[in-house]
Amino acid sequence: MLELSKNQLVKLNELEQREFVRRVLDDLVIRFSQFASEPALFERLQNAHEAAIAFGIHDGDHRVQFMHEEAWRPNFYKHDSIRAWFTKKGRHSPDQRWKDFQAVLNYWTRGEH
Repeated sequence: MLELSKNQLVKLNELEQREFVRRVLDDLVIRFSQFASEPALFERLQNAHEAAIAFGIHDGDHRVQFMHEEAWRPNFYKHDSIRAWFTKKGRHSPDQRWKDFQAVLNYWTRGEH
């Protein structure tokens, strides 16, 4: 049986995370060709993905949505109010807070307020 060292496991996880981000980027470029000409997008998505994990967002679909939000609204997660929302103590998980955040965005972007 193959046994990996702790360092090897960390490197393997980093590679898996980069591949995850790469697949999101590829999907965005296929769906929205304007992103193909944005050379810094991979790095932005990588940073957003790391932020989502740091906020405690574990659901893979939510992390994909988080990166999509970053693609359209650069550095949205760096705003103090966003950071406060995801890191505040309470009974709602960061994944639930993400769903709530998406619902609010959808409400405001549809103009139903």
